[in-house]
Amino acid sequence: MCSNLLGFILTKIWDGAGTANAEPTTSVRMANRSITDVQDILYEVFLYLNPDHYTYQEEIARARNTLLHSALTCRNFARPALDVLWNCLPSEKPLLELLWTLGIVLEVEIEGSASGPIYTYPYQGDPRAHSRWKRFQEYSMQVRSITLDPHIPRAGSIWEILVTRLRGDSVLPALRKVTLSRESSFYRDGGASVPPLGNDMTRGALWLISPSVHQMSVSLPEPGFRIRRPAVQKIVELACSMAPDLHYLRVRTLWPINLGFLHGHKRLHAVTIYTVTNTDALKSLTTLPHLEDLSLAVGGTFPLRLAFQRVRFLALSGSWSRLNLFIDETDLPQLRSFSASVIQRSRAQVWYNICASCFQTLSRKHTRLTTLDIKCRNNVISVGRIGLAQESGTSPFSLMVEPLLALHELRDVSLLFGEFTFPFSSSDIRSFAESWPSLESFRLEFVTQDEQRAGFESVVHFAHHCPRLRSLQLPGMELTRGSLEGIAYPEGQHHHPLREFRVAQVAFPGGLDLSREVIQFTQRVFPHVGAPVAAVHRSL
Repeated sequence: MCSNLLGFILTKIWDGAGTANAEPTTSVRMANRSITDVQDILYEVFLYLNPDHYTYQEEIARARNTLLHSALTCRNFARPALDVLWNCLPSEKPLLELLWTLGIVLEVEIEGSASGPIYTYPYQGDPRAHSRWKRFQEYSMQVRSITLDPHIPRAGSIWEILVTRLRGDSVLPALRKVTLSRESSFYRDGGASVPPLGNDMTRGALWLISPSVHQMSVSLPEPGFRIRRPAVQKIVELACSMAPDLHYLRVRTLWPINLGFLHGHKRLHAVTIYTVTNTDALKSLTTLPHLEDLSLAVGGTFPLRLAFQRVRFLALSGSWSRLNLFIDETDLPQLRSFSASVIQRSRAQVWYNICASCFQTLSRKHTRLTTLDIKCRNNVISVGRIGLAQESGTSPFSLMVEPLLALHELRDVSLLFGEFTFPFSSSDIRSFAESWPSLESFRLEFVTQDEQRAGFESVVHFAHHCPRLRSLQLPGMELTRGSLEGIAYPEGQHHHPLREFRVAQVAFPGGLDLSREVIQFTQRVFPHVGAPVAAVHRSL
C-alpha cells in the first residue's frame, strides 16, 4: 500500500508539472530536469510515509521498507526518504549501528552472549571531539520519535557513558515522543536484576530520553512474559523523571501502578491509564493544573470522591456499574466530552437497567456535554432481545436513552450497541432530532427486527430540527407504500448540509421494491447526499 501511494503521488505531481502553463524558457528548463530533482516536493511526498502516522505493526513495517527502498533506488530520493525514516526509529539499534559505522564506538565480542552485540566507547574525552560526531548528529537531530526497550543491563550502558561525557547535552536533542515497549532481551532475565531506584545502572536505553520529550507511551509487559511488579513501577517512574516537560502520558501495564510520581508533572494535558483499581491511585492526578484529557480503565472500588477541575474530555472503560459509580462519585465541572467502552458480561435485562441508570447519572451531573460516544459489546453467548413490554407506544430503547435527551447541547453523538437487539420507532427518531438541535454527527447502531423498525420517512425530522448535521448513520429501517405521502418537506432556499448518510438497510414490506422512492426522497430532503443506504434493500 505504501509503495502504491508513493507511486500515485509522484505520478500526479509529474502529470501536473507536465501540463502546467509556463514561459518557453521555463519549459526548456523543466524539460532538462526530472521531477525527482525538486527536493521540496519529495520531502512533502515522503512525509506521507512517516511510520509514526500508522497504528498497526504491518503498516509501520511497510512504510519503513518503502522509505528504505526509495532511498536505495534513487540518489535524489535518498536525503528526503532518510530524513523521514530517521524521524521515527523502531529501537536504539540504528543509532548504535551508526555510531559503530562512524568509528565512534567499538563492538565487543562476548562469547556465549545471546543478547546481541555489546558496544564500548574506547576514548577518554568528550564524544563531540570525535572527527565524525557531527556526521552522527546529522541523523540524531532528525529523530523525533523512538521506541525503547527498558532492558536493565548488568554492566554499564554505552548510553550512560556517552551522555555523562556530553555534560548535560542530549544524544537526541529534538526527541518529542518515546514509546517504552518490550524486546525479547528484557524478558529473558525475567526482570530479575533490578538495582535500587536512583542507581544509574537502571537506565539502560532510558538514557536516550531527553528533556525535550513531550509524549510518552508505556506498554509493559505483554501477557505471557514474566516481570516483577516493582520493576515496572521503577521503570515508569524513572522514564517520567527524565522527561519533566511531559504533556501526554499513556500507561498500559498488567498491574496497577502508583501514580504519585506524577504530582510534579504540572504540564500534563492528557493521561491514559489502562489499569486502575481505586481512587487512591488517582489522587495525584487531581493536583495537575493543566489536565484536560483523562482516559481510565476503571475497576475495583472507589471509596473517595475525586475532583478534576480542568478535565474536559473523559473516556472510561469497564462495566456499567463501575462507570456509573465513578461518574456519580467524581466532580468534573468542566466536562464537555464523554466516551465509554463497555464489555458487558451480565444478562440483557440486567445490563439494560444498569446502563439506563448510568445515563441518568450522566445527564444529571453533566448537562453541558457536547460529545457523547458509547460503545457496548456483550460477552454473553446468548444475548437475545431486550424483553421489556412496550407501554404507551414507548420502546425499551427510548426508555433507556431518555435521560440523554435532556443534553440539549450535544453536537456529536455515537451510540453503538453492536449485536444487541432493540425495537425502535419513528417517534424515537423524532425525539433525537428535537432534543439535539445542535447535532453535527449522529451514529446509532444496533440490530433491528421485522415490524419493529422506525419508518425511513422519519429522517425528515433531522432536516427540520438539526440544521448543522453533517453525518448521519442509522440502524435498519423500513418503508411502506404511502408513508411518504403528506410529508412536510423543509422549505427555504438553503439546502441542508448533510453529506454522509448511511442506513444499515431499508426493508420493504409485502415484497415491494421502493428503492426509487428511497433515493428520490433522500435527494429531496438532503440534496448533498450521494448514496443513502449502505446495504442492499431487502424485500419482505
